[in-house]
Amino acid sequence: MRFKTHHEAGRKCVLLYVGDHDPAGLLISDVIKSNLMDCANVKGVDFDPSPIRVERIGLTREQIDDLGLPWIENLETGSGKDLGDPGHP
Repeated sequence: MRFKTHHEAGRKCVLLYVGDHDPAGLLISDVIKSNLMDCANVKGVDFDPSPIRVERIGLTREQIDDLGLPWIENLETGSGKDLGDPGHP
């Protein structure tokens, strides 16, 4: 409803997505828009989400530290590799 209200007020709506930078995480950001489209006709929503722009963003370790965000050690990618490996894409 928040997007609908802002869109009807003439504002551009942007959804920022922060996720893992591995194949599974990248796939999620690619399907967010289609998931929004699937929900467009849910009873009581009645909103066309096609004008919403979905932007994938990322944070550096420095930004995480500066913002005081939590950091979880020993994370793995969807394929079981070390997410903290500097060679990880």
